[in-house]
Amino acid sequence: MTRIIGRIGVFAVALVFMAAAAGKFANAAPIAAQFEHFRLPHWFMLLTGAIELSGALLMLLPAARLRLAGAILLCLTMLGGSGFHFVYDPPARALPALILAAATAWIVAANVKSVGKVNV
Repeated sequence: MTRIIGRIGVFAVALVFMAAAAGKFANAAPIAAQFEHFRLPHWFMLLTGAIELSGALLMLLPAARLRLAGAILLCLTMLGGSGFHFVYDPPARALPALILAAATAWIVAANVKSVGKVNV
């Protein structure tokens, strides 16, 4: 039962990141405005979307090492994003990125244990 709940949690977090990446690739006005506000170039928004999509897809793969790599990638990305929010916005604007960082940190913690095991 716990394993099923964990898989559902990973899937839900991956969906959030896929949606965020889609918004960046679609050049959604609010997202583009946020990157301009951060004084970041357009290509950086696309790179961030690619990182989010890659990390989300890695988390959906069955290999624990790949889930771990995807979750680490996304956790670091969200910590970086929250840092930009803390610098350029009121602190409350960093909350969604911090929540996603915590969610991906939970996935990292859950997968660190199983990475050392050999599945034959």
